[in-house]
Amino acid sequence: MLGFFETVMAAIFNWAIGLFILFCIYWWLWGQRQDNKKKWLSWPTLEQYWSVHPESRTRTGTRCHHCNSSYIRYSHFTGDKNDGMLIYKCNHCQTTLYRS
Repeated sequence: MLGFFETVMAAIFNWAIGLFILFCIYWWLWGQRQDNKKKWLSWPTLEQYWSVHPESRTRTGTRCHHCNSSYIRYSHFTGDKNDGMLIYKCNHCQTTLYRS
């Protein structure tokens, strides 16, 4: 049978291991979010897209600079509807055009 000291040390050790695992999970999730944010920020905004590709601006909106299609769709970058990171792609050639 374990003595009081050994029982307390085992409880502290188990608590420390659990805390370490939670910290690792938090760090991994936070790192993923930061990586996603960096990639999302690497795409231009609509205004930046228009300044680089002025021919893409039309009376009715925007068209793809690659194939000239006016069918643009948006999606949530991470798949989470609450992330607030939208990317816009050409529906015809799947080129990522800009973010918002």
